[in-house]
Amino acid sequence: MQACCRPSVAIFDTTNRTLHADTTFRESWPLTPTHHARRALEPEPGRQGILRGMRLQPSLTFVCLFVLTGLSGCDLGGDSGQPAKLPLSEQAKATRDALPEHIFRGDLAGQTTVLLVHDCEVYRVEPRGQGDVHWESVLAPDPYPFWTSCDRQSIDFKAGELTVVLGRMAFGAGGCCATGGTYQSRDGRKWIKLR
Repeated sequence: MQACCRPSVAIFDTTNRTLHADTTFRESWPLTPTHHARRALEPEPGRQGILRGMRLQPSLTFVCLFVLTGLSGCDLGGDSGQPAKLPLSEQAKATRDALPEHIFRGDLAGQTTVLLVHDCEVYRVEPRGQGDVHWESVLAPDPYPFWTSCDRQSIDFKAGELTVVLGRMAFGAGGCCATGGTYQSRDGRKWIKLR
């Protein structure tokens, strides 16, 4: 393998297929693998401290990025034997974030009961696994033929009785309430409309 071309222009290294601009013809052509290893250990000008003498190859960079990308999906805490937590449902979030005047937790007719007023409807909340809940509708105002929005809602417990106020206002109407009213119950299932 010979290096060709004029000594003052460029030298083509046929072993590594690289073109070197050089002003002098080198007698040691072709370069040997040990020559390249020596050049890799020589410090590059401008490198300081711990990086002095290091010449990182692009392939090493790609290997490091590949390993880090692979590890980014690993759970370094170990497998606890429990399934991963699923994100909370909209019902679970609404139950968790309910205002005190919109939720009742207590005993009704000898049973532990959780009732939630949400969007002018009363729901019985039943817990499920992993923080999830199931809602069962137990009270809703009469339907209205046009669009409405919930204007007032509350739940209150006094002297063994639940009192719920629901009020849906029709869009464009000047006040409350197109449907709704005040309801009372002792067990959270049977409701009596007071007004």
